[in-house]
Amino acid sequence: MKLIITILFLLSSWITNAATVTIDSPSSDIRFGGLGNTLNIIDGADIMMDTGGYSIAISGFEHVINISGGILQGGVNFSGFDHEVNITGGVINGDIFGNGFRNIFNFVGYDLVLESNNITGFLQDGSSIDLNIRGPNQINITNLSVPEPFLVVLLLLGLTGVFAYRKKLYIK
Repeated sequence: MKLIITILFLLSSWITNAATVTIDSPSSDIRFGGLGNTLNIIDGADIMMDTGGYSIAISGFEHVINISGGILQGGVNFSGFDHEVNITGGVINGDIFGNGFRNIFNFVGYDLVLESNNITGFLQDGSSIDLNIRGPNQINITNLSVPEPFLVVLLLLGLTGVFAYRKKLYIK
């Protein structure tokens, strides 16, 4: 009975430890653990790195990191499992290392290429990326498409023709 109460106490402290933090200004390196925290890094953030070369060090379970802007002077280090990282912008000046399992990395941008755990291309905000991802991770890439200029011109010509034909019908 004592063991069950102790386990429940530990689980409840992890669950209540969950927080959402948004970084939008210069900061020292970030470290957190526990269960279910969310970290949002947006424009204006400039996160320094620790002596190990990482700006963010995470342990525990089921953390979510959203990077849509800002600058990470170092990389990102994960331990634990079930972390999710969504990267749509910003600059990361280091590697990503995950020594847990079931970590998911989602990249959204243009001309993104994954080759031997190295991702290159341009993120959704237009910043370039050349990032090495080490460890047992799942890497998802979403390449956004840019409409070809010729297709836009063709669409405009078609719309012009429809309006001209319609106007011709009403003039009669």
